[in-house]
Amino acid sequence: MNLPGDLFTAVVNMSITASCVAVGVILVRLLLKKAPKIFSYILWAPVLFRLVCPFSFGSAFSIFNLVSLDAKQGSGAYEFVPRNTGMIQAPASQSANNVFDSAANVLLPAADPTASADPVQIWLAVLSLVWILGVITLLTYSIVSYVKTKGKLQTATLVEGNVFETDAVETAVVCGFIRPKIYVPLNIRDTDLSYILEHERTHIRRKDHLVKPLAYLALILHWFNPLMWLCFSLMSRDMEMSCDESVLRKLGDSAKRGYSSSLLSLAVKRKGLLAANPLAFGENYVKTRIKNILDFRKPAFWVTVVAVIAVCAAVIAFTTDKKDDNYMDPYLGYSIKALMNNKTPYVGNNSKVVGLIDAMPLPRGITRDTVELQTAEMPYGITINYIMTDPAGINSNGDIRGDAFQRNAIVLFSLVDNVDVINCRITDKTEGKHDGTTYTFTCTREAAEELLGRDLRSFAQNADSIRSLIGMINDISFEGNHSSATSVSEIGDTLNGSEQTAAAPSDPTPPEHDPSFYTPSVNEGQYELLVEVRPNVIPMHKIQLSRLDISITNISEEEYRGRFVAGIEQFDGNGWVDISGAGSSLYPLTSLKKGETYELEKRFSVKFTPGRYRLKIDEWYGEFEVVPSNPDMISVEFDPNPITLDDFISSGIVVSIRNMSDEIYEGGLGVDRLECFDGSEWVKAPWVEGANVVDQVRLRIGPGEARSVARLKADMFDYDYSPGKYRVRYDQWYGEFEII
Repeated sequence: MNLPGDLFTAVVNMSITASCVAVGVILVRLLLKKAPKIFSYILWAPVLFRLVCPFSFGSAFSIFNLVSLDAKQGSGAYEFVPRNTGMIQAPASQSANNVFDSAANVLLPAADPTASADPVQIWLAVLSLVWILGVITLLTYSIVSYVKTKGKLQTATLVEGNVFETDAVETAVVCGFIRPKIYVPLNIRDTDLSYILEHERTHIRRKDHLVKPLAYLALILHWFNPLMWLCFSLMSRDMEMSCDESVLRKLGDSAKRGYSSSLLSLAVKRKGLLAANPLAFGENYVKTRIKNILDFRKPAFWVTVVAVIAVCAAVIAFTTDKKDDNYMDPYLGYSIKALMNNKTPYVGNNSKVVGLIDAMPLPRGITRDTVELQTAEMPYGITINYIMTDPAGINSNGDIRGDAFQRNAIVLFSLVDNVDVINCRITDKTEGKHDGTTYTFTCTREAAEELLGRDLRSFAQNADSIRSLIGMINDISFEGNHSSATSVSEIGDTLNGSEQTAAAPSDPTPPEHDPSFYTPSVNEGQYELLVEVRPNVIPMHKIQLSRLDISITNISEEEYRGRFVAGIEQFDGNGWVDISGAGSSLYPLTSLKKGETYELEKRFSVKFTPGRYRLKIDEWYGEFEVVPSNPDMISVEFDPNPITLDDFISSGIVVSIRNMSDEIYEGGLGVDRLECFDGSEWVKAPWVEGANVVDQVRLRIGPGEARSVARLKADMFDYDYSPGKYRVRYDQWYGEFEII
């Protein structure tokens, strides 16, 4: 638990909420310019409430019902800056206050997948420390100023009641909280004294001597928000002018000239000494106050009524939250309204994505930790980290099952348009024999859509369609989707390749589609499709993720209707051999009109090696070839190199790749092999059981550029390390480093 960071995040969220309210108050205040200032003064109460209280209650009259806020509203509090986002590729604050967002987002760093510490958390710790130092500094200054003021007033002489006379002040002030006293300067004129005392007594009757210090403390808490400093200044002005008007209503219009003269004669420049006790008669906004006094007229009855109604409505609107029953409508554990409110076309919208994740049910003993968004390169991904304190909810015959996480991933695919891969990483915190180990489940959009036979985004049209999706997946058992204990891997690692554990999802055979969707065309020579893979010569590094760019064109004279089942065949030297197993449908494609072309990118459950292949679509073929990549294209580098044995064991070594070619490198399966030179040959170091993970992030690196791709740790391999030569394989390229 990071208490300073969590506290700072909570304060920032309150500050953004208060800023939204403050903008509304300033606008309403302009409309009430001709009304008595007491109404403008009252309007600041919701801002103060928002600054000190993170919670409120929902209301149909809340101003937040009229604006779109990209903020999670869980447990009654708005979260513009998510509390547990962790490493986010592009962290962002998202609120209705664009000015604040622009300033806040500059301070949020991009994620570094090779960093040993989370950069977002480091920045959060730094900003939290700066905020705490600012609070301590301002609070200390205020306390010292107040103590000095009290000390100077100790020599004051009692005049009557709670009124004292002293030469330590230049204008009348109120000092004290429980038993406030009025201090006036020496040799003040009797005519001025009557006005001053009435003004200060009005302050005391209204408890302004308590309200303003409380507002000042809230300002100290939110010192980083410039809008709050403006609000404090405007509130102080409204407080003084409303007090002036209260005095005039009691004394009558005949007192205007004398009251203004007294205010002018006792006017002083603001001094820091009085900052901790700001109720000084002639210290604030004298020119504006005198103008307001001279212009003051008792308002008509209807003006007062309208102002009362307007202020009451505004206070309710600004104090209450958006009517939100998102968390009151669970359907099979899913909050339908929260899901619909947070759906987004972009995985980079971290507030929406986190809101979606938190609206989904979790097995008993599982709680969400941080969320990582991979948005720099395709495939775009989400990694959700969970903490497991009780395995009973996901344990099946000794294995950890991922059914619940797969269902949640499918729902996420439907509501986040451009996410391709979702990783669920569960860390064991049960204090048992597997404590500290990690279980990983991976789901791809393609596999999920093949399982359900349609584009998952079509389920996001409305609440009923999402409910139908949840009902469909609730009855699905994800066979083989279980995991054994695995060691903790680097951020961004996913399971892939022939060495993977069962935690990686299978590429399931799609269910038979309802034939009522279409009537297949019978091929008697009148139909012909042109099937192409583009490009048709593909270097190994560009096909490592088993994705092909496909183009299908109907070159026949009639519309073609079919299942559009896709499969891969390989030439083994003698003939073509089907290597993809059961074909997968290209649904929702069911027909092509004459001359129409359909293009898509599709992943196949095939481990490609150099050779000849052909793509089969129904009864038509398109050939392509996989060739070795340029052996000199990539240089695998290490930092540091050489590295001491102690450093390698304690912190590991950073692996980087550099593009040595003149073309852009696109690809990447990551580090999948460590070898040690025993004096005569290279010997493979076996992975720790279950830790055979590969960084499956597609990279795009320009000529001459380098990119850190992983931090290789000693505990990822079951090997007795000693000084010597080692090498690592990244895709097909090797790089050597030395342990000394």
